[in-house]
Amino acid sequence: YIMMENDKNNKSSLPEARLMQQILKARHTDLEEEKRLCKELLSVSEAEQYYYGSAFANVYLMDSQLSMGEYTSCDFYLLRAVFLCREYGYDDLMLVLCNNAGLYYQKLNDDQTALSYLLEGKKLAEKLGDITMLGKLYNNIGYSFGGRDDWESAGVYFRLAYRTVEDHLDEENRRSSISYLSNIAEACRNLGDLEGARKAMELAARVPPTKARRPITGWWNIESAMPSSL
Repeated sequence: YIMMENDKNNKSSLPEARLMQQILKARHTDLEEEKRLCKELLSVSEAEQYYYGSAFANVYLMDSQLSMGEYTSCDFYLLRAVFLCREYGYDDLMLVLCNNAGLYYQKLNDDQTALSYLLEGKKLAEKLGDITMLGKLYNNIGYSFGGRDDWESAGVYFRLAYRTVEDHLDEENRRSSISYLSNIAEACRNLGDLEGARKAMELAARVPPTKARRPITGWWNIESAMPSSL
């Protein structure tokens, strides 16, 4: 779903909507194509003063740079996207941005800023009723705590992530739920709770198969679309 009606100038058009759909598709398959399409959308949107399109382009330019590990340019797109999303109230885009910003600052070992964005995203996901993103945000908050060796807090958030999606297991949430259960197991192991770890892995093994079933080992944070370190 692409929101087209929130601009003060409301100059949306079919070419921009088509570009946005192409970007959402490309981000799963071709990061260079995602980046190229975002730059095309940005050029068209700025020419027409279509602010939602500009915000969308900056959000997903940051997304592509983050996924490609090109962190030096993330800040530029992040700041532009934050300004546009907050200025015009694009909560749907800000939700995606908060999750990616959290992951970006985790990469920079700035846990305080990462948590700030992830908690803001959690509130937006609750407001918008976005179950899938809420699960990912809970998980990534847990990942921040795990990175600090606070496995008690990490386990709390990993469990919240799993409980959020366990009754909504579409294809994407099935993939994510395996990650969440693996992370619960990792937290349990670090707390010496081997029985809890065993139960979590048994639950993961019973999740219905996905098109791209991944090995349930290790633990990870979850990016906006796909697990980031599988």
